[in-house]
Amino acid sequence: MLEPTAAYARFELAERLGTTVRALLSGQPGPLTAMEEYLWQRFWAARARIAQQNRTIKPSGQR
Repeated sequence: MLEPTAAYARFELAERLGTTVRALLSGQPGPLTAMEEYLWQRFWAARARIAQQNRTIKPSGQR
């Protein structure tokens, strides 16, 4: 089972708050850099994988 990492949790919190990880960590908002955009894409892909895995794993005893 995939477990969210601390980095994943930071991105999830930033998304919930409607801000960026940079603003959370440094207090300095600004436009996304290419690297930040790449990391957001990875976050969204990881979230999709976790959601897919959670849909396909059945509790023990179920078929």
